[in-house]
Amino acid sequence: MIATDPNEEEQTRYDELVEKILNFRNNAEAAHESLNQLKDEIEAIPGSLTQVPKALKFIKGHFKTLSDFCVAIKEEVDESNEFLLSLAAILSLLSMCLVEGESRTVLKFAKLACIDHLVEWGHAYIARLSHDISNEYEELYALDNESDELTVLIALITSIIPYFLENNAEVEVVDLCTRTNTLFLLEEFVERHNFRRLILYLSETAKHIPFPHDEALFVSCVNICLKFQEYERALRFALRIKNMETVYDILESVNDLPMQTQLAIILQRHGIGTETLDYFPKMLHFILKGDHLPVVLRRVAETLDLNEGRTPEYVYKSDHVDIGHVPKLRRTDDGFAPDSALSNRVDSIANMIINIGFGPDILNAPATGADKISWVHRQKGFGKTLAVAALGGLRRWNLDEALEVLPAYLMCPNPEFQGGAILGLGMAAAGSTDEFEVVRHVVEKYSDQQHHPIVIGSLLAIAFSYQTKGAALPPSLYAYIEEKLEDPHPDISGFAALTLGLVYAGHLNCDEYSILVAKYMAVVYEDFEKVADYKGTYFFPLALALFAYGAKDEVEDLMEQFAPEDDAPEAQHNFQRSTQFLIRGFAYVDTSDVVILQQIIHEILKEAEREVNIAKEKEAENPQEEEEEQPRGFDGLMRSMQRSKSEVKVHREPFDPMVSATLAIGMIGHREDISRQMLMRMSDHLLQFGSVRLKRCIPLLISLLSLGRPEVIALDKLHRLATDQDPDTCQAALMAMGLISCGTGNARVATTLKGLAEHFSGDPKYLMAAHMGQAFLNMGRTMVSVNVTHSERLLTNRNALLSLVTSLYCMGYYDAMFNSPMFSVMMFPFALAARPRVMATIDETATKDAEELQDLDMSVASMIVRVGQPVDNVAKAGSNLRSVTGFQTQKTPVLLSGIDRAELGDKAWKPYSSILEDLVVVRKVEEE
Repeated sequence: MIATDPNEEEQTRYDELVEKILNFRNNAEAAHESLNQLKDEIEAIPGSLTQVPKALKFIKGHFKTLSDFCVAIKEEVDESNEFLLSLAAILSLLSMCLVEGESRTVLKFAKLACIDHLVEWGHAYIARLSHDISNEYEELYALDNESDELTVLIALITSIIPYFLENNAEVEVVDLCTRTNTLFLLEEFVERHNFRRLILYLSETAKHIPFPHDEALFVSCVNICLKFQEYERALRFALRIKNMETVYDILESVNDLPMQTQLAIILQRHGIGTETLDYFPKMLHFILKGDHLPVVLRRVAETLDLNEGRTPEYVYKSDHVDIGHVPKLRRTDDGFAPDSALSNRVDSIANMIINIGFGPDILNAPATGADKISWVHRQKGFGKTLAVAALGGLRRWNLDEALEVLPAYLMCPNPEFQGGAILGLGMAAAGSTDEFEVVRHVVEKYSDQQHHPIVIGSLLAIAFSYQTKGAALPPSLYAYIEEKLEDPHPDISGFAALTLGLVYAGHLNCDEYSILVAKYMAVVYEDFEKVADYKGTYFFPLALALFAYGAKDEVEDLMEQFAPEDDAPEAQHNFQRSTQFLIRGFAYVDTSDVVILQQIIHEILKEAEREVNIAKEKEAENPQEEEEEQPRGFDGLMRSMQRSKSEVKVHREPFDPMVSATLAIGMIGHREDISRQMLMRMSDHLLQFGSVRLKRCIPLLISLLSLGRPEVIALDKLHRLATDQDPDTCQAALMAMGLISCGTGNARVATTLKGLAEHFSGDPKYLMAAHMGQAFLNMGRTMVSVNVTHSERLLTNRNALLSLVTSLYCMGYYDAMFNSPMFSVMMFPFALAARPRVMATIDETATKDAEELQDLDMSVASMIVRVGQPVDNVAKAGSNLRSVTGFQTQKTPVLLSGIDRAELGDKAWKPYSSILEDLVVVRKVEEE
């Protein structure tokens, strides 16, 4: 007897099933039964395959016949016929396996089927179906097709979304809704148990989508959070898209005092607390104005045993170092020893940075002994202005305390003291509500004075206290700025322009912008040769660019207005190119827009090429004699280094556009991790292939990208640059090392900076730069840091960023600015960007019981937290995922650096904030 091939038997059985299905018109019951058998065969296919499933192997030859039959039978039966629905569902699944290419047969038959039949095929099938739906929707939408086809697709999408959400498929559902403009459907189907995973993926996806398409995703996040009354999360997303109407709606919806307290803390951290006073009870105004910061700082200092004041000498730890054989000024039992003016200025600013926010300090304590001359009165010239203004910085966030100290200097007849006192009041009032308009009254009183310290102190006091608050600027102060803008001295005019830019930052279409443009054009085309040598002229490009903050595409039409002419002198060309770079940087700040970054990098390459061509032309015009053969060995190397160092000094050009270009790149890409990493790698190429002018700017770029994040890669780059032969590069790198480790007290950085200070002990300027780096490292007794982002880098404090970039711009011309007595004042904006890096917890009962929130006991809710490195949990499987790794268990309050994250380790408490930073209100979990 001849054996029968099993495959032939199987093929025959499948042929019979198909034949019965095709005989639906004559025997519907048998056809339906055969269809169910075929469905069971397909469902029996194992999930892990090592060979082609038999069901697919034997049905492949009948696929076209069944497809044609389904299309034909659709015209003969009702759309709800169960046989038709089942057959279409099976053909849709088979299409995924048997049809090659992008024919969208899967979608074709899915439209005829019932969604209940489709979801039975599992995740891979639904994901493929979603892909086809997205592609077809985009094509129809591009044709503005409003036919029934779109309605059918929307119905399918509506049926698929619940399946994805229930199966934790955030990636697929967000991709589907984003491509089909149906994000609003997510709000309808999301549930409380899965909304956190969804908004996490939505928000992270939005960060990598260009403007304005990212706004739709953040709006969806806001609506989802409001659906479940997650007001704190909703507020952060609303602030990200700068939708103040939504912010006000959220604030009006909250009546719970602990939640209101948490929202007040977030708004104050974002820098807009004073704009929302009307939406909070009066007892929370203490937080919204920032008056709680010195209270928190000093109470936490007591808890962490950091309350003892520090002097610059204690931080430098270098008593054996002499500055160019000039002995340093040191406090002794008999008063002070003599010192140089440069080191005095640096010590005044460094002391303010080291003790910022703590008020009274050791250096400015009443003098004792026979001399009895205080530190302030020991200064000379503009050093007195800096020393008195630093008293206001020491009382940062505490205007009342500053008013107890600074008025005494206003009464002195010395204009240096008066200018410093005015500037100090402006620093103390920055970021808070000056209810009594102290700055306005003081500036008006001294508005007739023409002494430069008073004028500069008044202008900067206005800039600091009214930063980005142009609408609230009193007319008398605006008239004062306008008067000084036309001052015949270029330095005063430059400070007035900078003040105007800081006050009206982000207001591109106001009258003040037109006034500044007119002045800028007059400087460029009428007076440039007269004013180019004055340092105040450097402020005009920065001031003009500040108006373009966040303007994005609006500035593209303005760029040609500031383009230099082809035959413009070198300095004028650089001046106008600097303006263009800064405008683009401020316009696209925080966007991480790759296209704009590429455009700026392309422009940098064009400037570098132009620099090479100019150098060749100069060599052709002035041919040098053939150089004599240099000796080999150590003597030849030293002679070569001396020659190249002198050449570097000769080729230092004013208004270097590379400074503005690197700042623009840093502003655009500093917030997102991917753009940060990309730009850090790019800095390696710039160092390797770039010119000396470009190398000078790398410390600025690293400072912006790694602010408060002392990572090894950034520190190694800066260490190499700190020993560079170019003075500006070296000094900026020394200071940048302190900035990226600001307030952390990092031991490695401390050792490095101390060694570099000893290495540069013979050069006062280099040594002072190293000392400034050490001061930033110990900022606020290691409790305060310069960090312009918050909410896990979701948000940026606009005022802090503007202040930081202003100082970094001056840092790009380090030798010209910070080593100058008058322009050393541009160090002070660094202090305006400072913020305590404390994470403390407040029991909600304290907010309910306290009549005034300044009576809060910060230790009332001391609890366990885990502090470590953040973990990316986006679209990861699991429900109780850890948000930190490599953590240490500590008790609050704790200090967080820019790369640290914290999570609550005590299950008995629950925070009102989803992100543990700054102050966090917590509540006791009720036992079930």
